[in-house]
Amino acid sequence: MNLRFYIFAFTIAILFSWSCVPTRHLKGKEKLLYDVKLEDVKEADPDKIRALFRQQPNRKVPIFGSTPYLTVYYWGKGLYNPAKVQQQIQENEDKFAKKISKAGADSSEVVKLSEKKEKRLAKLTRKKEEGNLLMRSVGEPPSIYDSALTVETVSQVNTYLSSKGFFHNKVTYETKEENKKIYLTLKVAENTPFRLSETAYNIKDTTVQRIVRNSQAESLIKTGQVYDEELLTQERDRLETLMRNQGFYEFRKQYIFFDVDTSFGGNTVRLKTTISNPADSANHKLYKIRTIYFIGDANLDRFGVTRDTIDYGGVKYIWYKKYVSPKVLDKKIRMSVGQPYSLIRTSRTQRQIGDLDVYRFSAVNYTIVSDSLKPMLDAFVNVTPATRFQITDELGGNFNFTNFGSSLPLPYGSFRLKVRNVFGGAENLEFGVRGGLEAQPSSVDDKLVTTTELGGSVALYFPQFLDPFFKLDSNPKLVVYNPRTRINAAFTYTNREDYNRTNTEFSLDYLWQRSQRLQYFVSLVDINIIDATIKSDNFRDYLESRKALGVTLIESFKPGIVSSMNATMLYNSNNINQTLDSKYIKLFAEIGNLPGVITGNNTIGFSGWFSEFLTEQTKNNYRSYSFLKFNADYRRYYKIKEKMYFVARGNFGIVSPVPGSNNILPYDKFFFAGGGSSLRAWRPRKLGPGSYTPPYRLKDELNPDADNNLVIVNGQPQRDYRPEQPGEVLIEGNAEYRFNIFGFWNGAFFIDAGNVWTLKENPELPGSGLQDFHKEFAVDLGFGSRFDFSFVVVRFDFATKVIDPAEPEGQRFVLDRFRINRLFSSKNMQNSFNIGIGYPF
Repeated sequence: MNLRFYIFAFTIAILFSWSCVPTRHLKGKEKLLYDVKLEDVKEADPDKIRALFRQQPNRKVPIFGSTPYLTVYYWGKGLYNPAKVQQQIQENEDKFAKKISKAGADSSEVVKLSEKKEKRLAKLTRKKEEGNLLMRSVGEPPSIYDSALTVETVSQVNTYLSSKGFFHNKVTYETKEENKKIYLTLKVAENTPFRLSETAYNIKDTTVQRIVRNSQAESLIKTGQVYDEELLTQERDRLETLMRNQGFYEFRKQYIFFDVDTSFGGNTVRLKTTISNPADSANHKLYKIRTIYFIGDANLDRFGVTRDTIDYGGVKYIWYKKYVSPKVLDKKIRMSVGQPYSLIRTSRTQRQIGDLDVYRFSAVNYTIVSDSLKPMLDAFVNVTPATRFQITDELGGNFNFTNFGSSLPLPYGSFRLKVRNVFGGAENLEFGVRGGLEAQPSSVDDKLVTTTELGGSVALYFPQFLDPFFKLDSNPKLVVYNPRTRINAAFTYTNREDYNRTNTEFSLDYLWQRSQRLQYFVSLVDINIIDATIKSDNFRDYLESRKALGVTLIESFKPGIVSSMNATMLYNSNNINQTLDSKYIKLFAEIGNLPGVITGNNTIGFSGWFSEFLTEQTKNNYRSYSFLKFNADYRRYYKIKEKMYFVARGNFGIVSPVPGSNNILPYDKFFFAGGGSSLRAWRPRKLGPGSYTPPYRLKDELNPDADNNLVIVNGQPQRDYRPEQPGEVLIEGNAEYRFNIFGFWNGAFFIDAGNVWTLKENPELPGSGLQDFHKEFAVDLGFGSRFDFSFVVVRFDFATKVIDPAEPEGQRFVLDRFRINRLFSSKNMQNSFNIGIGYPF
């Protein structure tokens, strides 16, 4: 039995062992709160109401309806001996008392021993009071039903509904008991909500009144709305931010309060917004900036040495030693002398200085000028330089599962060195080297071959746009978007017994952020120079046979130059760790060698400056490619409730040679389907195109005309899922229901659908074209285990095919072929087992 079987068997055993609810441990009249239902909520937010429940039932596993965390708690309790823990406490007290007595007058040793004693006793005391590790960290103590807490819950829900405008709401509850388990149901009658019939202002400061009234279009409070205290809180925050952005440095939301009048009947509310003046003043003070100081080494104090001061752009730069040029910093400081104070300009300054990645700490503080006749502020931008050199290294192993067996872990490693502020203008230089071994399935037989990959890269980042022609960096509107330029060069060497391949890459990239959620990447120049040597005659014959079928894999083993311009838009609404309700959109467009027209003899027709760097011999020896490519990736993350999410993804792509070119695409530009982040029941890059999958042959597999050696199963040729299957069109969708099992162990149920197709039907690949694409979607479903260790997520996904478009029409539903005794058979094409790092999407 292999490792995959043990993992699966362990998972099933754990799940089945949790299929019961342990109520036998309850004492006397104790009853377990098993379930809480909320009924008849029509307009209010049910999730927010559930968060008010004063008592929650123990968490359950979907489908089984069991309480595994409670089970684990009782497992731990069975191993728990409080008397033994108390004995350990006493033994430790006696042991440390002797050691402290022996230390005598050595006060340092006494302090050290006393601290150690307190730490040890605190740990044992916690164990005595809260239980052992299983009880505290993984398990959940039983949720013993308490009727007093239910009454408190009803009161909390009443209050919440009133805050949402349901002043006449009514909340009742009922309980049902079954086998010492309580089923609690809360019934809500919201009744007609109260709406705002009139809004008014009471503002004595005429300047404040004018600003507020001018911003009334942005107000969150409108007549006709249902009364909502949460909106009032948000409106209070909006008004505070508005005033502070207009120069009112001391303005706080405590000056804002609301008068609510419901006495006019008809379920209406008259709302008055009042902004009071400070107790010691007839109006609010509008502050302007007198002086801006940039303290370049705020954490450093050299006794007897004074800092140097440099005036540049109205800012006083103060430091012992200049670190970053004031010319660069001037574009990041968004405040100016004489301007009114602004909260948004302050936060932008702090963020943009932090984004330079040359300072460990940055903060903007203000001091009120006491000796000025007018309200004035001095601004202090305090920074602390980061370490000049930063090293990041990684060591690990590649473990490959395939249809044809599994390999031992093979090592990989990487090393990166970042050098900050290389030329004194906040430029960062990054060096990287990587190397590793990986076992991959051979394309020509059933064995695994070892691939060696070595690579290196160097990248130089500038904190502005480098463009000598358009001078974009001088545009004040673009400066706000944190523009950066990257010059990148990389080299990759791949060696396996079939071939050697090198890829040398050069790129000039522009990066900027329209907001914290929206980013853009533009590669003005992206050049890959590819060289390859085929070492195996069998592999060469295989490539030629695939070329005869219209698959241009052999092109990637010919010398070539892939030059392109590409752009990426990335929108991420609110999702860094995939646990928030959010959207993710990625749009990618690429133009390959469009300025140059490919000549008939496969020479490079680059126009412009790049051709000056190539000799005629180079142009004649290297193939080039003209193509257009577009890809759109959309993801939606829904938080159902705590530690429970629904995630959906749609992925569409299309790529095509430019008409009039050599009509050949670089192999790396094709789309592929199948694998751990795609359709998980298919092997990586092995699905499609369309309904085509090559037949499996016992002999002479390289001879496409040898029909007499097909392997026939159930009257149909067996499919050969080993070759990669490139496509020009990709349509793919995925959905996952994610939930927590316990602690760091999460689970997921998922379904995947999609395929790749060619733009035109290829007679050598019947069924590959788009004409019947709606009938050729592959579908799978499965279950996943994810172990979230905070710093890394390890993922195990098991998937089985539901619809296989490679089968004849009418026979494509294949879920009935699932056999539990063949889950991990090396020859089983129905299922797939994937191991990955991170979430699939």
